Amino acid sequence: MRRIISGFRVNAKGFTMIEAILAISVALSVLPLMTVHLQTVKEIQMESETLLRMVAFGQLRVHMAYYDVSEVEEDRIRMKKGTETYTMEIINGQLMIHPGTLVVLQDIEQLQFEEESGEVYATIEGKRYWIGKRSCLY
Repeated sequence: MRRIISGFRVNAKGFTMIEAILAISVALSVLPLMTVHLQTVKEIQMESETLLRMVAFGQLRVHMAYYDVSEVEEDRIRMKKGTETYTMEIINGQLMIHPGTLVVLQDIEQLQFEEESGEVYATIEGKRYWIGKRSCLY
């Protein structure tokens, strides 16, 4: 059914070819803007994850400065102060210091501790972080 509005014929059944081309061109012009926005969101997310890790390793440095590191293994660090003993390790995807169950980082799939020339490092997902100097107990 066709109507006449102000001297123009209007097809009531659907879009005209010009309307369809106009709609597609508007959608295609908005698409690059959305791509740039999504890239920015990904960059912000990566920066926030890095910042969270830096804060977490700052907490670990405080613990290592206070306690004497008695043992550095690939998957854990054991620390002592007097009769107190603490272990830093991953449990159920969380980097924890226990007893006391202080959760330092979450959603960790792979973590490796290593000692090199008296310095302790942690490698998470391919990035290496310095944690602190090892205090020797003898």
